[in-house]
Amino acid sequence: MHAKGDLLEGMIRHRGQLSEPQEDCVASSTWPTGSVRDRVAFALEEVRPALRADGGDVELVDIDGCEVRVHLKGACKGCPMAGSTLADFVTERIKLYAPEIERIIAE
Repeated sequence: MHAKGDLLEGMIRHRGQLSEPQEDCVASSTWPTGSVRDRVAFALEEVRPALRADGGDVELVDIDGCEVRVHLKGACKGCPMAGSTLADFVTERIKLYAPEIERIIAE
C-alpha cells in the first residue's frame, strides 16, 4: 500500500473504525467465506463505518468476472480524496478478502 494509504488506514484504526485482518484466516470465525459477492460485500461493510463517519458511503453495483463496480455516495461523490479512498482503502479491503478481483471501478 502507498504511504498515503498507510496514513488513511492508520487514522481509521486510531478512530477504532477498522479492525485488523485476522492473523489466522483459517481458524477465524470472522474471516469471510462464500461467493465472491459475499466476500466483496463483507469488505464493503468493513469500510463503510469509516466512510460514513465522513458523510460518505459505498454501494456495490456489479461484479463481472474479475471486475467490481462500486458507487461512491454522499460526501465521497465528488470529494478530491475519492480516488485515494477507492485506490488505497476500498480496493485494499476487497482484494484482501477476494484476491481474484483485479479491478475496482467507481461509477
